[in-house]
Amino acid sequence: MPFSTATRLAGLLTLAAFTAGCNIAAPLYFAVAGPGDVDREFELDDDRSIVVFVDDPSNKVATRRLRLVIGESAQDNVIKKNLVEDGMVVDARSALAATTREREGEPLSIAEIGRTVGADSVIYVLVTEFDTSSISSESQPFAKYRIKVIDSETSERLWPIEDEAGFAMRVVLPTDASAVGAASRTEALKVQRDLAQRSGIAIAQLFYDVEVTLSVRRN
Repeated sequence: MPFSTATRLAGLLTLAAFTAGCNIAAPLYFAVAGPGDVDREFELDDDRSIVVFVDDPSNKVATRRLRLVIGESAQDNVIKKNLVEDGMVVDARSALAATTREREGEPLSIAEIGRTVGADSVIYVLVTEFDTSSISSESQPFAKYRIKVIDSETSERLWPIEDEAGFAMRVVLPTDASAVGAASRTEALKVQRDLAQRSGIAIAQLFYDVEVTLSVRRN
């Protein structure tokens, strides 16, 4: 019986691992099978409206405007990838605006924010780190987030089911250290904005399959 492509490939990888050491197996597989995809973490319900809410209670992000850049970048990519039906993405700025009506000491819950803006569910993004200050040959601007999807009606956590704190994600901004080592304020602000926009792309990529070469998120 003829061998399948997968069987022949497995045999080739086994032979390569034994003859040249196991380190050759992964590159060989990549060359033969291609880069592959990074699978989505959660599938959004395409007929439920959503809003992206970026929360920063510890003031990790320099300005409120940068939070909006993160949210808008995420929602724009959700729309671009047709993850929900037309008109089902509520503008991220409305979620931020809702928090300005919170009473002192009585913050709105995630679900309440969703209900306030008319969204069925909320992509909740908690900023835990946002560092654009230490740029060198060994360090790049990076951000860390905890992300959840919350049902606005029931307050149920739709994802991740197993982790109440939310899905942990890290985003790194590739930067030429020599070009920004003595960055002006304008250049520094651009780095912050670029990291915020890249973060939004990474957030959206949690909800669709993406080619490895195009993936910008790090778990």
